[in-house]
Amino acid sequence: MDAGKIQIFNNIISNYNQYTPSQLHKDIIAVTGVNMEQAAEMAKEYCNLLSFWALNFAAGNTQISFQDYLSAGISLRSGSDPLIKAETGEMIVTKSVFCPMVFGFNFDLVYFSEYEDVVNPVRLNPDKFYQIRIVNTSHFMGAYIEDGILKLSDSHNRGIGVPAAQADRVNQACFDWLLQIA
Repeated sequence: MDAGKIQIFNNIISNYNQYTPSQLHKDIIAVTGVNMEQAAEMAKEYCNLLSFWALNFAAGNTQISFQDYLSAGISLRSGSDPLIKAETGEMIVTKSVFCPMVFGFNFDLVYFSEYEDVVNPVRLNPDKFYQIRIVNTSHFMGAYIEDGILKLSDSHNRGIGVPAAQADRVNQACFDWLLQIA
């Protein structure tokens, strides 16, 4: 993985913390018009939306700002529903539907569901980013391979550039999947 892309991703995650006042809170306020207290509550649920955008931005797949991404997801519709629920950051549609509408490109969903890929990522492409999902808290984070180790960066509390297999609750019991980012 290109070190510059990793740095871009890690900078985004550092600046968009879900639980301390950050750019994430400011962007939620700018798009939705809520106050800081409301934005802080909303941000707690934005891990999927945030990590997915940050990974695609760092990979060079999009140059759309988080504000524009959030605004588009709230305003665009799939049927009568918005693509994103503003109050929770939940994507209402699949990522393969979401990407063409918001980012302007098709997204092939390539999942890896074996925990062994976290411990020993030899099946993973070292030039790709990954979104990781854990299930006991339904949390999403971004990941990448550096020096043969799958590392994650978390907008919550697990840290930046942490070996995924050593991170809190990223274990056999809680691991759900890795999604390869094109």
